[in-house]
Amino acid sequence: MKKISATLFVLVVILALAGTASAQSTLKANIPFDFTVGDKHLEKGEYIVRLDSSVVQLSHVVKGSGAMSLVHAATPEQQRQDALVFRRYGDAIFLWKILRADGTPRELVQTRSEIEIAKKYQGSPRIETAAAK
Repeated sequence: MKKISATLFVLVVILALAGTASAQSTLKANIPFDFTVGDKHLEKGEYIVRLDSSVVQLSHVVKGSGAMSLVHAATPEQQRQDALVFRRYGDAIFLWKILRADGTPRELVQTRSEIEIAKKYQGSPRIETAAAK
């Protein structure tokens, strides 16, 4: 009986992982400025962006550095191409959302550091976009 339970458990785990893997999408984006994801500062450059329903992971193609952040579904928008959207407060730039031409956009959870900078910044943040493919 224990052997059957263990086998069933392993099967359930494999099926769950397969479902998660198929729900994940991968993009490539060239980001022309330094920016922040969560509380991690990243340098400009080409990034691989892995996205699922609750997490985004960015990895610098050359340097291997990267960051992860929680995401949630955002209000759907008409989008013709994949893109990364950033909020710029002066010199501070934060990844805000990931737009998908074929799916629901994902928005990053705003961090304390971004909230503090936004409070000090006068006016609305400038919106920057980097195309993805």
